[in-house]
Amino acid sequence: GTGTVDVLFNNWGADGPSVAGNTGNILYSPWLNDTPGSSPMTYMVDYLGYDRQGSLDRAIGDANNDPDTDTIIVNHGTYEAPQPITESVEIVSVLGSPANTFIDKGTLNINSSNVTIGKRVNNYISRGFTINGSITVGGGVDASSVHINWNNILGTVTNNGAGTLDATYNWWGSTSPDDSTVGSVNYTPHLPAKVGTMLTYMETNGITSPQAAIAGMVCGAGSSSEQAVCKLSGMGLNPDQANGLLSQFGLSRVTNAINNGKTTSKFTELLGGYSLPAGGAAGLTNNLLAGGGGSIGGRRVGGVFTKGETGEVGFALLDFTGNPSVDINPTVSLVLLDGDGKLDNLVDVTTAVYDNSSSSYVSTFESLNLAPGYYLVQVDLPDISSLSQVIQVDGVEV
Repeated sequence: GTGTVDVLFNNWGADGPSVAGNTGNILYSPWLNDTPGSSPMTYMVDYLGYDRQGSLDRAIGDANNDPDTDTIIVNHGTYEAPQPITESVEIVSVLGSPANTFIDKGTLNINSSNVTIGKRVNNYISRGFTINGSITVGGGVDASSVHINWNNILGTVTNNGAGTLDATYNWWGSTSPDDSTVGSVNYTPHLPAKVGTMLTYMETNGITSPQAAIAGMVCGAGSSSEQAVCKLSGMGLNPDQANGLLSQFGLSRVTNAINNGKTTSKFTELLGGYSLPAGGAAGLTNNLLAGGGGSIGGRRVGGVFTKGETGEVGFALLDFTGNPSVDINPTVSLVLLDGDGKLDNLVDVTTAVYDNSSSSYVSTFESLNLAPGYYLVQVDLPDISSLSQVIQVDGVEV
């Protein structure tokens, strides 16, 4: 038939709308993902049917009637949203779609507190938008409760509200965010590339910390120290603070923490390092000798094993805060020493596993197939420090 059929704001079940015929004359987006009358409500917006560009605007208008925080999920397409947001709402795209979901033209006006536009839902997926127009937070709005994150923003963001607007982790195109913001807007950290490019880089390199990924993308030249300062600056430190860390911990430890601290907490842990608890320096293995068993090459022999005995390595670790460290993977190496006590041949490498019953990391080695002589037991920790002890294996089998 002719004319427009209005079937907006219906729940069509799990498969979504079922329409046929001249669908271009059917007004059915947005539709409801929940039972009509539910509060809060989830709206589904798609670039389908009559006046498809206005689908998002219609969802905003209906959500403005609900004081609860509704959710609007937007499929790929280009949408206009001239209607101001006047109630709390979360507006997100379908998974991984900032490059294909556009809010176009004019200004997106936010006249309510507790509004979210875009977000990251796991390490490598964003539910944001490419926003070609501007965004304005109105007067009287608690701007500190408004979050605009993980979007490609190509317009100006203005905060006329109270408090600081959260606009971190956005890509601002070819302009500096300082030139694209008005009022109190926190845009740091900001992305050095489009959202999709950023998340692909993070996934490819196994990085879960956005700050570490930002640093890795922008700091490719200069000396090792200059790169470290650049990467630390990308993580939110100013140059003086970055240089202070280099002076306090050294370039090697700082670089190790940057490269392997995939999260902020792990970065801090690697930087602060690990230590043995009080009394933990007595020895790493079983069969310890009181006072030691002599020395070789200036190294004190800590334990003696009869050929055939099982060697047990055990040690507790504390992180830099003094709390037990239970989730690292220390490497235990067994190295034969020559007659002068120098490293001769790597015999075995294992990973120590945390044992809850003893509150320590444990590993074992078998001495049956070891030649009589002296061996270095070395534990390498993720903070690039190490623990070691010399043992002796005699030639008499048990």
